[in-house]
Amino acid sequence: MISKPFYRRMRGFTLTEAAIVLGVVGVLLAAIWVAAAALYSSSRISTSGKQILQIAQATRVMHALTQSVDPALTAADLAKAGAIPRDLVQTSTDPIQIINIWDGAVEVVAANHQSGPNRAFTVTFKKVPREACSQLLMWQTGRDRDPGLFEAGANGVLLAEMPTSLTEVNSICNKLPTEGYNEVFFTFSLKV
Repeated sequence: MISKPFYRRMRGFTLTEAAIVLGVVGVLLAAIWVAAAALYSSSRISTSGKQILQIAQATRVMHALTQSVDPALTAADLAKAGAIPRDLVQTSTDPIQIINIWDGAVEVVAANHQSGPNRAFTVTFKKVPREACSQLLMWQTGRDRDPGLFEAGANGVLLAEMPTSLTEVNSICNKLPTEGYNEVFFTFSLKV
């Protein structure tokens, strides 16, 4: 008797099994994407916070050397003096511009202080997204803030006190101007 050859039946994925596998892979990729986006956003806020402190410290050094903060200093003057972190300086434009991580302008101008004119300066970051506004203000005005920081706020509204509450920060950052971005500012005294 001749036996019939035994053929194994090869079986692949069914359409339902393939759909389930693709669904699981999609969920995993979405979770990774969300985690990476949150990490990237947190990194941008941390970098901006450090840049604000670098500007404050460098401006104080410039003041110690020249004994004044000239409100007429341009972005180019500040950049050439090294008072602005290099990653904020846009040398490809004429005149040189200072641009933050959200493509908004950065301004450093003399401010009045209770001890007299030219005793303080304000660092302003423009075009800051809502979430970044809240986190940046909370980070800069917390218990470990720069000892020379005496005013902070967004969109022309000062914080009532420092350290502040998340509720107050959110209420200020949620009042967006018509452009849809925040303008966050920090006023530092020249002497700590």
